[in-house]
Amino acid sequence: MSTITQELQTVGIIPPTDFPIVPYNALHNHCQNKQISKEYRSGWNAVAYRFKGAADSDADFQTAIVRSDHEGRYLQERALFGFFTSGLATIETFCYAIYFVAASKKPADFPSTANPRSISIDATLHGLRNAFQSDRLIITLASIHSSAELKEWKEVRNVLSHRSAPGRAIEPPFAGPQSPDEWQLNGIVLDSNTTASRRTWLAASIGQLVNDAHAFVLAYV
Repeated sequence: MSTITQELQTVGIIPPTDFPIVPYNALHNHCQNKQISKEYRSGWNAVAYRFKGAADSDADFQTAIVRSDHEGRYLQERALFGFFTSGLATIETFCYAIYFVAASKKPADFPSTANPRSISIDATLHGLRNAFQSDRLIITLASIHSSAELKEWKEVRNVLSHRSAPGRAIEPPFAGPQSPDEWQLNGIVLDSNTTASRRTWLAASIGQLVNDAHAFVLAYV
């Protein structure tokens, strides 16, 4: 996938083309001189790094999935681990950053600033609903939070990070086209679309979140 030439003002990298660079930079420009915890900056940095990590893992998987040898399977597994871990972390670190942004205006509704480990997608959504009622960011985050896509992403990340490297259902070789392997994890088919389709969802989700967050800070911060 090609890249654009404009750098991210936070971390200095050139992001993939499906990253929302314009509202991402605009939000940071608006917030950088405000009285906001440095944890916001750490989280906002991570959004960029984690999305690029997911994109790079997607590219690695596309290269590895054409291989059927043992080393090729290892490369596929490494790419899948990186993709699902970094992809989910993109959403989680977005919520972490926005939690501290919102807390700078309504601290009583965001009590976990003193205990950052307890900040989650749920905690951020709960605080936003209490403090800002029906802002567009709340609607978008709530939709993503309840989506089947995010549920699957959490399940896969948790299995890969904390439990196992799932096996595969592999069709015995025979003459003619081979069916792709099926992961013994939610029945996910392993082919070139495995990461590509989920990356499309991730890019659309983080794009909408960052756009709405930019509008949010202009209105409230």
